[in-house]
Amino acid sequence: MPNPLRQCQDESGVTLVYVAVIMLVLIGFVSLATDGGFAYLEHRRMQTAADAAALAGARAMALGGDYGAAITRSVAANHAGLRAWRLTGDGKGVHVETQATVATWLARAVGVRSVVVSATSEVAYAPVIGTGNLLPMTFCATDIRTTGETVTMRWADSTKTSGAFGWLTWNGDQSTPALSSFLRNPGLSGKWHVGDHVQSSSGTSCNPVEADVRAWIGKKVVVPVYRAASGNACAPSGTGSNTYFPIVGFAIFTMDGFSCNACPDGTKVKCTWGHFSKALMPGDVSAGGGGTDFGLSDLRLLN
Repeated sequence: MPNPLRQCQDESGVTLVYVAVIMLVLIGFVSLATDGGFAYLEHRRMQTAADAAALAGARAMALGGDYGAAITRSVAANHAGLRAWRLTGDGKGVHVETQATVATWLARAVGVRSVVVSATSEVAYAPVIGTGNLLPMTFCATDIRTTGETVTMRWADSTKTSGAFGWLTWNGDQSTPALSSFLRNPGLSGKWHVGDHVQSSSGTSCNPVEADVRAWIGKKVVVPVYRAASGNACAPSGTGSNTYFPIVGFAIFTMDGFSCNACPDGTKVKCTWGHFSKALMPGDVSAGGGGTDFGLSDLRLLN
C-alpha cells in the first residue's frame, strides 16, 4: 500500500526542483534585461568615445598635429578605455578601438561577475571640395579677406601678381570659346583638389566673354585659391601657356561689378570687384604670407 507521506515528500522534492529551475531561468531573463541593458548603454558610450577620438585624431592629422596624443586625450576626456588605434588606408585616416568593463548585478548569481564591451570607429580626411559653381578664375591666397570689404581684382592676361587673377582652363583648351563655355557651364570644371596644379588660360580680350562674366554679378561663386610654395607668394609655376597654379584652397566670392575699361579706383584696366564671404584652406596656407588661417579639415566617418 502506497505511503501517502512519502508520496507527498517526493512530490514536494520535484516541485522544489522545478521551482529552482524556474528561478534560474527567471534570474537569467532578468539579468539579461538588467545587466544587458547596462552593457548596451555602456557600449553606446564607448561608441561615442571611439567616434570622438577618431575624429580628433583625423583632424589633428589633417592639420599636421600629434594625432596620437589627440586620440589619447579624447578617449580620456570621455572616460573610456583605449584598446588600440592604428593608421588606415594610405595613412590619411585612423582606426580607434575603445573598451570598458561593466560589473554585473543579477548575473553574479550564475557566476558572471562582469562583461567587457568594446566599440570601433574609423575616420579619414581628404582635402576635397565639391561644388556646382566653380568658375575658371583663381585668386592669390594673400588677397583673400572674409571681412566683407570690397576687393578689386585686375585681369592679368600675361602676368600673375598679387592683386590679380588669372583665367583657367579645365581641360587644356586655352581658346576664348573654351573659356566662355567654362563660364557658362560650371559643370564642365570637373573635380579639383587641394594640391592639384591647374593650367592657366592664355588670356583673352574682354568683349568675347563680357556677357558670360556679367551673368555672375551678384551671385556667389567658388574659385580656386593659389599660392606658390616659395619665393613670390603669388607667382605660379611656369610661364605663358605653360603656367600652372598650385591650388591651396577654395573661396566663395560674390561679384559686385565688372568693367572692360576701368576699376573702381580709376585704374584703366579690365577688372572684376566684389567680396569674399568664406575661404576653405588647410591650416598652413597663410604661413608667412599674410593671409588668414581658416583651418580646413574635411573629415569622413567611415564606420
